[in-house]
Amino acid sequence: MAARIREHVRPIPGARDADILVRLETERRRLVAYAVVLRVFEGGRFISVRLYDYVRPHGEHHMHRYTRAGAKRQPPEVLQYASAQEGFNAAVQQIRSSAGEMIDSWRRQKDQT
Repeated sequence: MAARIREHVRPIPGARDADILVRLETERRRLVAYAVVLRVFEGGRFISVRLYDYVRPHGEHHMHRYTRAGAKRQPPEVLQYASAQEGFNAAVQQIRSSAGEMIDSWRRQKDQT
């Protein structure tokens, strides 16, 4: 059976200029890969601030920080989760609970470059 890929945007409560872009890959209703991106709307477009992902070829859960220019700032931080579903749930919760701090940190960092 072929993998099914779905992509959608989730709002962040209280955030007017940011959202969460979610990409899920499932096989037989089981989550096998994901990407969760915190995005901020600035300069007329969405810019990635933080990315959490699990891609099967690597077999690792990663967290990436981005620069204002949209480049990945440093090597990914490797995270430990028992499954893709656990990592996905943690990523969404982390962004929802800390989006403001993540965006503030990104803005401070980009002002220094």
